[in-house]
Amino acid sequence: MHLPLVPKKSLGQNFLNNADVARKMAGALDLRKDDFVVEVGPGHGFITREIIKIPKVKVVLIELDEELAARLHEKLGGYANVEVINNDILKWLPTFKPGGEFKMLGALPYNITSPFLHTLVKVQNAPETSVFMFQKEVAGKIANISPDANYLSTLIQTFFRVVYVLTVSKNDFSPTPRVAGGMIKLRKIPSPAISNTEKDTYERFLHKAFSNPRKMLNKVFTQEELEKAEIDGALRAQNLSVDRWIDAFKKLVLIP
Repeated sequence: MHLPLVPKKSLGQNFLNNADVARKMAGALDLRKDDFVVEVGPGHGFITREIIKIPKVKVVLIELDEELAARLHEKLGGYANVEVINNDILKWLPTFKPGGEFKMLGALPYNITSPFLHTLVKVQNAPETSVFMFQKEVAGKIANISPDANYLSTLIQTFFRVVYVLTVSKNDFSPTPRVAGGMIKLRKIPSPAISNTEKDTYERFLHKAFSNPRKMLNKVFTQEELEKAEIDGALRAQNLSVDRWIDAFKKLVLIP
């Protein structure tokens, strides 16, 4: 019999312990028979147990913690449709070649939210549908739209349709984190306006646009640039929709 594992603070481990939330998270993924699912940071397999209730669902679990990965192997080794991989999702995802559509979910450590989302945007094979648990404030920011947009919401919503699903109490995690969680759902936009080869340049463009959110755009772009992009310089970056930023990017960066 194994001794209980002590959560590793260095890995930002706060494990979901509310079965109802786990069911809602799996339910939000709209799972169907024969779906292919990647779960990030499965921990003790709390959400995994809900996923494998769906017939013939293939599940790949990506767990960074070597001890947890070993225990997941022991718990779920009898399931032919479950594979446990001991790896870092930030390194594994860019190399993943699914060979078709797949879905993804996970209650991720809050400290990897930003690098994970940037990785998710940049991969060529993004999940068709995904459900993630982030810090409530961050999840809310990702779902924001103009006139309350921000760099992260604009970047993510260029490639995904975003829905804020629900707020999860901090007491539904063990150990208890300092803040509540926010569950969001992403649906991949089939043919985004920004191509894979343009993503890095687009990201830098948005960084510039949102570099000082309180300033009006006439302090960020020249008058010539504002006229070319047909943007009112008295507006702030948060006032423009995703479509307006895509249009500005194409006019200012892609068109000579």
